[in-house]
Amino acid sequence: MTNLKTIICIESIKKYEEFLDVIKNEFEPILIITDLIQLEKELRLNQDPDDTIIFIDHIFLNQMEEQLFQILRKPQNKTIGLFQDNIDLLSREAFLDDILVCKSKFTISKFLYKLKNNLTRQQKLDTLEKEVQRFYNIGKELSAEKDINKLLQQIMDSSMEMTSADAGTIYIVVNQDNLDWTTYERNSKNQLLKFVLARNNSLKVELESTTSPISKNGISGYAVITGQSLRIDDAYDLPSDVEYQFNSGFDQVTGYRTKSILTVPMKDHRDRVLGVIQLINKMKANKVISFSDKDEMIIYSLAGQAAVIIENNIIYKNMEELLEKNRLTISDEITKRKQADEEINKLLSAIEHSPSSVIITDINGYIQYINPKFTQVSGYTYKEVIGKNVSILKSGIHPKEMYIDFWKTILSGKEWSGEFYNKKKNGELYWESTSVSSIKDENGTIKYFISVREDITEKKILYKKIEEQNIVLQKTIRKLNDAQSQLIQKEKMAGIGQLAAGIAHEINNPLGFITSNYHTFKKYTLKIEELLQKYKDALLNFSELSTEKKEKILDDIIEYEKNNKIAFVMEDLFELLNDTNEGLERIKMIVNALRAFSSIDQLNEFSPYDLNEGIKTALIIAKSKITYDTNINEELTDIPNIIAIGAEINQVILNLILNAAYAIEMKQDSNEGMITIRTYQKEEYVYCEIEDNGIGIKEELINRIYEPFFTTKPVGTGTGLGLSISYDIVVNKHQGEISVESKEGIGSKFVVKLPIKGRVSILN
Repeated sequence: MTNLKTIICIESIKKYEEFLDVIKNEFEPILIITDLIQLEKELRLNQDPDDTIIFIDHIFLNQMEEQLFQILRKPQNKTIGLFQDNIDLLSREAFLDDILVCKSKFTISKFLYKLKNNLTRQQKLDTLEKEVQRFYNIGKELSAEKDINKLLQQIMDSSMEMTSADAGTIYIVVNQDNLDWTTYERNSKNQLLKFVLARNNSLKVELESTTSPISKNGISGYAVITGQSLRIDDAYDLPSDVEYQFNSGFDQVTGYRTKSILTVPMKDHRDRVLGVIQLINKMKANKVISFSDKDEMIIYSLAGQAAVIIENNIIYKNMEELLEKNRLTISDEITKRKQADEEINKLLSAIEHSPSSVIITDINGYIQYINPKFTQVSGYTYKEVIGKNVSILKSGIHPKEMYIDFWKTILSGKEWSGEFYNKKKNGELYWESTSVSSIKDENGTIKYFISVREDITEKKILYKKIEEQNIVLQKTIRKLNDAQSQLIQKEKMAGIGQLAAGIAHEINNPLGFITSNYHTFKKYTLKIEELLQKYKDALLNFSELSTEKKEKILDDIIEYEKNNKIAFVMEDLFELLNDTNEGLERIKMIVNALRAFSSIDQLNEFSPYDLNEGIKTALIIAKSKITYDTNINEELTDIPNIIAIGAEINQVILNLILNAAYAIEMKQDSNEGMITIRTYQKEEYVYCEIEDNGIGIKEELINRIYEPFFTTKPVGTGTGLGLSISYDIVVNKHQGEISVESKEGIGSKFVVKLPIKGRVSILN
């Protein structure tokens, strides 16, 4: 991450010692300020366009004036609020990009790590957009420059700046007879390579322009002949099989040390070489490094664009020179008619073969001449447009004011450069980079306008595609984040789903004997009901019966009680009731445990939470997944309630218990398994330790256990999200900590640390 200024505005350095220790290792340079006046002064004086990240103590947030808020809202300023404990609700917080609660070094490090990644990612996107825009602007600047020397200087400056080159040289292909600029033709003997421009940031270079034969023995000559770019990492260490050699004469005379070289031919649209751009010693942190693929791609594109523009520039210059000659007196014209005719023929030939569209109109915009390139681009033939107004190309897209400004400029005799979105004969729309100049007579009166146009539609489409791809990329990132959140929510509920069968078994056990007791109880009830009926019948007129009949009735009742074992039924009836009540209480306990586990009535809000009760609930839920030969040792101490989302902390505890049970099961040891669960309080935190004597974790895997989708379980057994979600719940949502100690083959111990007061400062 580069070009980032960090300002820390805090009330007390001692108060944020941990934060300062961590950030000094992550961000530099750092400016520490202890009052708001100094902060505002620093921000007003800071004219650097690069990003500034500002960490500010929450004590200062409600003390700030509106002027400082306005400064902090600027796009290049990213403001992070610093908090220690609980805070009051902020009256203004729209300018805050994020909030950091400085609970521990671990929390601070994780926050800064994520912040640095986000800033780096954003800087890369900004850099890409700037490079595309910068390349586009360079093309426009080159197209607008008519002075050939200034054009070459712009090409050299742009090439060195975009590749961080320390030095550079431009060579052109010239005709041996008159040293005029030309294009390279294979096996030609009358062409030379002319050195025309050199720049060096380390030395003051004043070299005279020289020419040399075009040969494969030289690096520049090789690029001209083959039409290929050359990238050399060390000029003094060339491979033995290459055809070219490095000329070290400049180094020997000046003491300069040439190392990395990038040589790119300037080729026009017909692949003809006009010259060479050669860059020397790419610099990074005052050290010479090799040129990259990206550097070659940039310069290759720039060289191609420069070749076309230079060719057009030469044509334009020749045309201006010819037009100037046509302003000579009639006598001069007569004496030089033959020479002028030859020049005109040359000029017309150049225009006819120009890679750019050329249009000549009268002062009212009626077309007098077009070259073949115009027909190729627009689809209109010579006969179709001669005498027609140039407005036939209008697409109707540009506002009326643009054309008013255009005509106002050229009618005043000034040159106009810009872009038109025009329409072809077939109705297709296309972009043109256009330059329009006036042609005047000997009295300075404008007679014609000459327009040189380049089709830039593909460049426009490419730039638009890059913008669209950036938008699509940002949408994709948002969708991935949404998908990740949904996946995590599903995983949080997967614990209940995985335990459903075991819980059903736990409920079925008491439900089974309740059902059995019910049938027995029903049978007993029928017997007692029948006995009561006998007593009821006996009481009717019992006093009026004879002694013999009374005895018989009583004997029948006694016989019925004996045969139906009424005494045993009455005794067993109370046992059945006790058993049934015990079964119902067991079912009630399981249902309550399920409800407490999912915290149905809490709606996932921060509220008082009993960690010990959560552990007991999780053990009830997990009972079916803990093998019979595993013992649970509970060492729960008297700890205060904490402020937390109960359902999520339950999910963490259950996940750790299930992991411990699985580790013991996988160990396949004859010894009994042991899961020990401890709770205790230290200062403003409560702790939960879950320790097992299972298979443990390999040392090289411990640093990866919190990664999403990473799991040591067999395929189809685990999703790899359990510990990742647990980490998110404890660290990110509850500002706590989760750590592990493990030895392979011996066991593991996970420690969960949770603040008693919870995240009140963030919630407010």
